[in-house]
Amino acid sequence: MVWFLCALVFIHAYIGTLVSFLSVPNIKPIIRSLEELPSSGLGWIVWRGSDLESLFMEAKDGLNLIIGDKLRNNPEWLVDSFVDGEQAVVDGDFVYMNNQARIRYAIEQNFIQSGKQCHLSMAKETFDKVNQAFALPKGSPVGSLFNRKMLMMMETGLMEHWRMKHLSRNDHCSASFSYGTVLRKLTLEDVKSAFLIWFVGLSIAFAVFVAENVVFFAGRKFRNS
Repeated sequence: MVWFLCALVFIHAYIGTLVSFLSVPNIKPIIRSLEELPSSGLGWIVWRGSDLESLFMEAKDGLNLIIGDKLRNNPEWLVDSFVDGEQAVVDGDFVYMNNQARIRYAIEQNFIQSGKQCHLSMAKETFDKVNQAFALPKGSPVGSLFNRKMLMMMETGLMEHWRMKHLSRNDHCSASFSYGTVLRKLTLEDVKSAFLIWFVGLSIAFAVFVAENVVFFAGRKFRNS
C-alpha cells in the first residue's frame, strides 16, 4: 500500500506539473519593429524636442510620415520628460521611443520596483541609429580638448563602466519575452509537494502499523495471562 501510494502521488504530481507548464501561453512581444507599430493598436510616446520628434514631424512620406501625422493629431503623446513617457507605458496601451540605454534602465528599474516581475519589454529591432555629441561653437578652442577627453574615456572603458554601474549586467526581462514558448527544465523544486504528500502518507501508514502491532501484542499478552 505504501508503494502504491508513492507511485500514485508521483504520477499525478508529474502530470499536474507538466500540464501546468504546457498551459502557459506563448509569451511574445507585442511588436518587434517600428513597421508593426501603426497596426498594433498602441499609441506612441515621443520625447518633445528630441531627434525622434524631428524625424517624424519633418517626414515627407512613408512610415515616419504616418507616425508624425498621428503625433500631430495627438499632441499629448509628446512628453517633456523620460519619466512621463515610461509611466505612460506602465499605465496604458502605449510604447515609448527612446535610446536603448534609457529603455533598458527603465525596464530594469520597473523589474526591481515590481518585486522582480517583468511588466515591460523592448522591441527586438532598432531604428534611427544616431551618434550623440556635445555642440560647441565653430572653431572653439575647447573642441580639441573635448575630442581628446571623450576619446580617452572610450579607450579606457570609463563610459562602459558608467553604463554597467547604472544598468544591471543581467538583462532580466529580455530572455522571457523571446520569440517562442517560455520553457525551462522541471526541477525538484517543482515536485517537492509530491514528496511532502508521500512523507505524510508514509508517516501515517507507519504510525498505524506501529499502533496495530502494539494493540495486537498487548491483546495477545492479555489473553495469555
